Amino acid sequence: MTQQPQFAQTTATFQQAMPVKKGMSKKAKIILASVLGAVAVILLSVGGYSLWRYQSGKIVDGTYEVVSLSRYDEDKDKMVDGLDEYKDEGLDVQSFVIVKNNQSRTYNLLESDNKSYVSLIDYEMDVPQVFDPWNKTQSQVLNADQVEDATKDFMKKMRKDYSFYTKEAADKVVKKQQENIKIP
Repeated sequence: MTQQPQFAQTTATFQQAMPVKKGMSKKAKIILASVLGAVAVILLSVGGYSLWRYQSGKIVDGTYEVVSLSRYDEDKDKMVDGLDEYKDEGLDVQSFVIVKNNQSRTYNLLESDNKSYVSLIDYEMDVPQVFDPWNKTQSQVLNADQVEDATKDFMKKMRKDYSFYTKEAADKVVKKQQENIKIP
């Protein structure tokens, strides 16, 4: 018997090559546009809120009358109106705040026995306050030591310019200023 040569049978399978996609599918484009739109809306909302909060905390330049001045009274263990305390002693106090460039100064007018008094230390000594529009607070520009130095310098000037200011009166004013800003 003769053997017949066997031929190997080969089968080839051909796959159609997929064309390479250029770009994203329609679904991916919609998702990407939605995400970017949501991020833009969030950023605009945060920016709008920030602008509103900052602008709402600003105080317009001008002169304002203080109609209520709350302070904590340790004896009564509660907040009391400081202006009413003067009225209880028969004194009429008018307090004004002048705001310019987001800084303020306070002036007080005291009326007693049908006479008006303006505190020279309020009028001539410059201890400005600055407003923080974001936190809606007011704070001193100078620290406690700087206020003490400014008060001492001012009282030296007052003693030099006006003979009725004694050293004792000047020391009393410095001590009062120290108490007002709680210098230890």
